[in-house]
Amino acid sequence: MDEIKIGLKTLVDGLKSFSKVIEVMAERVDTFAENISETNEETADVKVKKPASAKKKAPKSKPAKASGKITAIEQIHQAILNSETSISGAELSEQTGINIKGIHDIVYKLKKRNLIKSPKPGSYETI
Repeated sequence: MDEIKIGLKTLVDGLKSFSKVIEVMAERVDTFAENISETNEETADVKVKKPASAKKKAPKSKPAKASGKITAIEQIHQAILNSETSISGAELSEQTGINIKGIHDIVYKLKKRNLIKSPKPGSYETI
């Protein structure tokens, strides 16, 4: 019975100290909220003018084909076109020097454009 009283007294003391901490935190939050509302009232009168360039959207850029460089997508498409049968991703990687992750990304784009098909997983051929 004495152990229960001691335990309850310890619990009550802990709860009292915890409530004091909560009261201090509540006061700090109130002070912080007041400071924020004062700051918002001060800055509400100030209008920020955006530069004219921020309002305009950038024009869409077109790929530069005049430079004579072949893109990775064109490179992969040419390799698939030149193959007599279906070609695997590993073979494309060997021929083009593009890593396998890049091959898969490009093949996905070519499939979406309906330029190639995949007769079985991991092999690709033209339509």
